[in-house]
Amino acid sequence: MQKEYISQKRLAVVSFTPGGKEQAERVQKQLAAPLEDTLWEVMHVHKPKPLKEWCRRQFEGAEGILFIGAMGIAVRTIAPFLESKTKDPAVLVMDEKGGFVISVLSGHIGGGNELARLLARRLGAVPVITTASDVNKKIALDVFAQKNGLHICDMQRIKEAEAAILEGKRLHFYCEGQVNGYLPRELSASYEEADFSIRVSPYLSGDDTVEATDGRPREVWLIPKAFVLGIGCRKGKTAKEISAAVKEELFRRRISLESLYAAATIDLKQEEEGLLEFLGGLRLPLTCYTAEELRQAPGVYAASSFVASVTGVDNVCERAAVCKVREEDPQKQKEECLAVPKIKKDGITIALAQREWSVEFE
Repeated sequence: MQKEYISQKRLAVVSFTPGGKEQAERVQKQLAAPLEDTLWEVMHVHKPKPLKEWCRRQFEGAEGILFIGAMGIAVRTIAPFLESKTKDPAVLVMDEKGGFVISVLSGHIGGGNELARLLARRLGAVPVITTASDVNKKIALDVFAQKNGLHICDMQRIKEAEAAILEGKRLHFYCEGQVNGYLPRELSASYEEADFSIRVSPYLSGDDTVEATDGRPREVWLIPKAFVLGIGCRKGKTAKEISAAVKEELFRRRISLESLYAAATIDLKQEEEGLLEFLGGLRLPLTCYTAEELRQAPGVYAASSFVASVTGVDNVCERAAVCKVREEDPQKQKEECLAVPKIKKDGITIALAQREWSVEFE
């Protein structure tokens, strides 16, 4: 999945000494330009009081926290707020002379290791990375998933797979999308003698909980953001009703809910409370199109005279899904991207369009 944008993240920096304050100002200057594909907004505070209250706020709102000072201060300060590697921000420590940048917390999924390396490069410091996969120069599956926008279905399973890699075992790798780059030596296209299979797919297989007791490898399921949910509904439909309809139809087609990356509809529904509540629960962004924009979608769609009389266009869900995919690739035709045609269920219409997706090995 190619990154064609610069993401913005917040880095909270705290210092305690004059030397630390000087280093914080260097960090601000060096992060004025993007690091790789990320622009960090640096928020520097000197000697905040109380420190733990400041830290609590950063755990809630910042993607990264940099302590400039002793490691002990950082460890004692962050301890009450630790939750999990999928939720905690990246935490780094730098000494007040700017000699070392240490990745302390959320080195993989949170991006702490990568940030430590990039900061060290900009500041002329030494990055200190202690995670086993990095030290042994092995692929970190959680980092691979994070960089490619893949949802990790089972964190415990991926930990077990990474432990197998560190033991020197090779894992089977299967991907339904395009693979760019070369498979690292820890992964193989062969099932032979593999304890784990890494499957990249938006589709349920039923095997992701299977243990290796029947001769098959245990499965690590990584889910790409592949589908747009095109949706329409009668006025007043509740979030519960919409959720039930969408989940039932996705399950019937063995499509993961986590494979949705956006939703699309007509602008007449942009204030529909039930729809907004449902999408908000999934954190799915909603794009709304005018009737005229929907009419511009190429192809022939399942037409409804009733829908046309109410909205001004003969089909909402299919056209909206196709329009959203065509924002990324205007050359796409309906037949190339409409994966699930219109489904009508209790005053709700659903369609899915699929965008091109891929994974990349560096």
